Order: sequence, then C-alpha cells, then structure tokens
Amino acid sequence: MRKGIVLVIAMVTVALFATATFAAVTSSTTVTPVAKKMMGPQVTCPVSNMKANKEIYTDYQGKRIYFCSTDCKDAFAKDPAKYMKVLADKGEQPEATPVPKKY
Repeated sequence: MRKGIVLVIAMVTVALFATATFAAVTSSTTVTPVAKKMMGPQVTCPVSNMKANKEIYTDYQGKRIYFCSTDCKDAFAKDPAKYMKVLADKGEQPEATPVPKKY
C-alpha cells in the first residue's frame, strides 16, 4: 500500500514538472505566421497575385520588387508597406537590389 502511494506521488510530480516545462517553453517561444512558412524568392506580383515579370520592377528599401504590369507597379508606389506585408505573409522574399558594377 505504501509503495502504491509513493508511486502515485512520484507520477504526479513528474506530470506537474513536465506540464510546467512545456508551458514555459511554449510561452517564451512566439512563432509568427510568417516564420512558420519557408521564405522563398518572390514569384508573384504583390498587387495582383499573378506571376511576376522580371522586366517590370522597382527598387524599394534595398529590395527589388517585381510586378506583373506597370499598373501594379504604380499601385505599389502609393502604399509600398501594404504590399511588402503581402509578400511577407505569402512567404516570398524579394531579392536584394543589385549593386551596380564600377568600371
């Protein structure tokens, strides 16, 4: 009987410790929806969600953003933060603006 009580107390202690450890880990680790996605290269227009054309682009804060049309490029210029968030939410990472070669 005494061994049974000791066993129950030990199991309860282990369960409480495991629960406390799990709660501490999950509360201190915040994972955003963007971080859950694998970031990849930009392949879609942030305005229309259509396939981006590498010949239509703008450079914004050190990033090269591609669009499907010049109309989308113009829309981006009116609210770039909105469309940068669209790309981030989709898990698409614009490439860095190329550095021009000095001759």
